Amino acid sequence: MVVGLEAAPGALIPSGVLNLSGQMISSAVYDSLAVVTPAGVVEPYLAESIEPNDDLTEWTIVLRDGVAFHNGDPLDAEALKINMDSWTSSIATKGGLAPIESYEVIDDLVLKVAMNRPWATFPYRLSTQTGYVAAPTYLEEVVTVGPSLEAIGTGPYAYSDDESGTSYSVKRNDSYWNAELPHLDAIRFEFVPDPLERLSRLNAGDLDLIHGYEPGLVDGVRQKAAEGSLKVVENGTGEEDVVAINTEKAPFDDLLARQALAHATDAAAWRAVAEPAGAGDVRGPFAPGQLGFSDDDAFPAFDLERAKEEVAAYEAKTGEPITTELLTTDLLIDQQLADLLVAQWAAAGITATVRRVPSALLIVDAVSGNFQLVSWRNFGSIDPDADYLWWHSSGVVPQPSVSTNIARYSSEAIDVALDEARGSSDPDVRDADYRVVANELNDGVAQVWLGRPTWVLAANPRVQGLAAGQVTMATQGSKSWLAQLWLS
Repeated sequence: MVVGLEAAPGALIPSGVLNLSGQMISSAVYDSLAVVTPAGVVEPYLAESIEPNDDLTEWTIVLRDGVAFHNGDPLDAEALKINMDSWTSSIATKGGLAPIESYEVIDDLVLKVAMNRPWATFPYRLSTQTGYVAAPTYLEEVVTVGPSLEAIGTGPYAYSDDESGTSYSVKRNDSYWNAELPHLDAIRFEFVPDPLERLSRLNAGDLDLIHGYEPGLVDGVRQKAAEGSLKVVENGTGEEDVVAINTEKAPFDDLLARQALAHATDAAAWRAVAEPAGAGDVRGPFAPGQLGFSDDDAFPAFDLERAKEEVAAYEAKTGEPITTELLTTDLLIDQQLADLLVAQWAAAGITATVRRVPSALLIVDAVSGNFQLVSWRNFGSIDPDADYLWWHSSGVVPQPSVSTNIARYSSEAIDVALDEARGSSDPDVRDADYRVVANELNDGVAQVWLGRPTWVLAANPRVQGLAAGQVTMATQGSKSWLAQLWLS
């Protein structure tokens, strides 16, 4: 099967920065300790069981017996401990595992993890990349030699070869612990940055499966699906597109300037360019059906006259105009959207320039605080607890160190709500807490909400096993779903 992805993975280290393409490939070569079922339930996967003590401060992970890495080394608790060392020490992943206080090998297949506070949703974290278990020899090579794409996991497919920036190939793992999987002999991932080229090659039969979110691609695959010539799975509740604001840097360390920016932003006009037909209004971090969502979410709506008044008030208060720089990627669509925002802000008296960088560098600049405004897409976790590190004040670290709280926005009310929700298994309690989070983010204007992308997987009709609900679009590696596909 030939799969068209939007970009090369960069790296495939579970404790590193994985873009969406990296997640897709990782879901082939790694297994996660837990998975999220189509019903939204977290279940053990590579683990046999994941069980807490009574107060949710200690979790015991029991691994499946008889599982081996691609190089033949056994999966055991010592290997899992080495992976835990990697996850909890990496600047990219340690924030998501901050409650972990210690862990120890209890038996050949048993690892006990102690927390510094109750953590009810810990198993969900093990369904994400901090659940991908890599061979210790691979992790050692990464440390001693440097990043390598020759990933070694326990997954249904093993590394075969790669052509730098062009393709990545995997082959069937004949020793896979689930004897019924995988179905395919091999998968080749080809990197096709242009979404319309991806769609064209799918229609021509050069590609069997593609992913994307760009409006031209989404509208195109919808049309082909209606004609019966493509299979399509959509997910439109995974993430939010925002302008993230560095609230520690002038002028946006002042709430008045952030309010002016929000009132000057016509998000509906932005969505008309950025999103496919039918995209709706976005006023908070949660989509309908998710914990924390409310129709009453209040965020400063587009109001050009009010924006002008706030710009004037800021100038009167500080003696300075509102000038800024917007950081975005060098992709053509992102350049067009950045220019649209700059024009909107200029109408309100806000002067902005645009800095365009490759997506990998944008992530580095964002987490290190090297920006004033950044075009950002985030908050895509199924369970809001996995977004804890983006909002809690513990994620704010002085520059130039990595700050997972991109906006560098601190709120005691948000911290209290996030901590209470993390320690509770009561959905009503958690829902109320996450509503507090949404309201506080909106009151502080930590970011300007723009839209909610619709991600699609589109496949040639000969691709079988692709079902709605099977794939977590925002974290494509929630389970080894690629192993379930076959070609007729």
